[in-house]
Amino acid sequence: MGSNPPGVTYSGPNIKTVTSGIVTFDVDVTPSANSSFSLTFVVISSDMSETCAPISSSASAAFTSICTLPPNDDCSTASILNISTNSCTPVSFSTSNATSSDDDPSCAVAGYLDLFYTFNANNDTIKLEIPAIPGTVGHYGLYDECPISGNEIDCSIMIAALGSTYEFTNLTVGMDYYLQILFLPGNEGIDQELCLQSTTQGSTCPTSVTISDAGPDLPNQSYSASQSIITTGPCSLTASGILFDAATEVILESGFDTGIFDFEVKVDGCTP
Repeated sequence: MGSNPPGVTYSGPNIKTVTSGIVTFDVDVTPSANSSFSLTFVVISSDMSETCAPISSSASAAFTSICTLPPNDDCSTASILNISTNSCTPVSFSTSNATSSDDDPSCAVAGYLDLFYTFNANNDTIKLEIPAIPGTVGHYGLYDECPISGNEIDCSIMIAALGSTYEFTNLTVGMDYYLQILFLPGNEGIDQELCLQSTTQGSTCPTSVTISDAGPDLPNQSYSASQSIITTGPCSLTASGILFDAATEVILESGFDTGIFDFEVKVDGCTP
């Protein structure tokens, strides 16, 4: 037989007997092999006087392997996860022919199979929803790079009966993270279902400010048309006669009033 395709190994004798045009042999196919490949043979006649077969010839045969690895079987080809806001819909990932990377997180035990995912943090807290590990027990490891070179950020056991939501905290916004999901052997072929979500970050200042020329609410002070009301956040103003300047000032327009008067500023959550 000629040279072996990547991931395909033939370890038998160099010469095999062809009987009635049929030859049998065994090959080892690793998960890294292509799903389809061809093998080429050199056929040699054992009887030089035979006229029905040439002295030597070649033949090839096409094969199909079902041992294709999941695309995210290794960290270097981790599947990219998007992050939804406030809720998310789990997406299925195939576990067929998944293998063990042998780079287990600190909370896990040896012998589990694993798949890898990656995401770019858009918040310092991200929630993982994983309704199907698969199986009843699993683990996750979170890293700042692939396990072989990165630092472990978080690690936890996952028990399907106790819920499917896990929280990653103290993340750095804008940084890439790598998520390793481990599950028990014997569950290959059951899809892994998961998604990520982050909560909306609250504003440090409300979206509106109510201003009037009367009322007892704080503050109740005298201002002239040239004076400003200083606020602490990006408040947007809707009252007529008020000009909003940048993100820090409420300035009275010249047409609002030219005299000195009392008016009310209500800012929920901001300090005027």
